[in-house]
Amino acid sequence: MNKQKINKFLKKRTVKFSFILIIAIFTIFVAYSFGYIPIGLSVKPPIGNIEEIQIDQYKEKYQELSDIPNLDKIVYEVFGTDESMDSVLSNYEKELRDDGYSLKYKGSGYATAKNFKYVGYQKGLIAVGIIISDEAYEDINYETVVLYMTANCFDFIPLLEWYQEEYDSGAFY
Repeated sequence: MNKQKINKFLKKRTVKFSFILIIAIFTIFVAYSFGYIPIGLSVKPPIGNIEEIQIDQYKEKYQELSDIPNLDKIVYEVFGTDESMDSVLSNYEKELRDDGYSLKYKGSGYATAKNFKYVGYQKGLIAVGIIISDEAYEDINYETVVLYMTANCFDFIPLLEWYQEEYDSGAFY
């Protein structure tokens, strides 16, 4: 009789555990399918005629870029485009909002002797940061330079803190 009770208990427990496991896997799958889990992230190039720019060129010319933390954890690319800053930002805003992202911060700054605008979007655990300037013509021979970054939102925290310490202590609030 004790064996029957133990077997019945183990069967119930196995069924409960299996049910919970199936629900958890389904939830993770749905979250991933809708883009809320940062796996397989990729960069969205800007509109216009574009050229990918190697950031190492900038790191050599502007040494302060070498101090940016967590770049190894962030998926990013730098582009030159013949479109205006406002057109590129408007296009990104539309695309990201259509994909379910919400705007978390927006502003302008000054670094590497250039004025730039920045925006940050978030969707679940995924964050997107875009830095854009139209003052880099002599560096890239394009009207606008775009740095597009995406990663787990927690990987951006050291980068944002670094920027606040180095350039603008009142940004992002």
